[in-house]
Amino acid sequence: MIILGAKLAFFMPSGDKAYWTYLETNFDIFQDTLYYRDQFYFVDESGTLFACDLNHPHNPRVSPVLVSPPYSTFGLDFEEDKDNYLYLVELSSGDLLLAKRVRKYTEDYERSYTIGFSAYKMNPLVDLKWIKVHNLCGDTVFVGASYSSSLRA
Repeated sequence: MIILGAKLAFFMPSGDKAYWTYLETNFDIFQDTLYYRDQFYFVDESGTLFACDLNHPHNPRVSPVLVSPPYSTFGLDFEEDKDNYLYLVELSSGDLLLAKRVRKYTEDYERSYTIGFSAYKMNPLVDLKWIKVHNLCGDTVFVGASYSSSLRA
C-alpha cells in the first residue's frame, strides 16, 4: 500500500502478473498510511482517519473511521495550520498515535522549518476521537516521509 501523488494505491499479485491498483476515493489528499491491527489506515491533511477493507481485492473500500477534529484541537487556526504534516505511528502499547509536525515558512516562502510537534491518540472507547497526548509513556517516536515507528525507551 502506498500514497502516490496524494492518492492511494496497492500492489496486487495475480497469477503470473502483478500490478499497482489505484483506490477510488472521494476524499482529500492523503498524507500517511499504516498497517495497524490487520487493516490499512490512512490520514488525510485534515486529520481524518480512514480504513481500507481489502477483503474484496477487486473492489476495495476506503471509508472514514474518525472524523478530523476542529483545527482548534490542534492548537492553531486554519491559516497557520495549513502547512503541517501528519504521521501515523503504532506505539509499543498498541495505541494508534497521530503525530503532527508544525512547520513555518520563511518570509520569502522559499523554505519551511519545523517549529514543533504535537501528538494525539485515538480513543476507541470514547466516541472515536483524537485525544491530545502530553506524555508518550516511555516511547520514543521517529517520523519520516516513508516510514514512522516507535521504540520503548
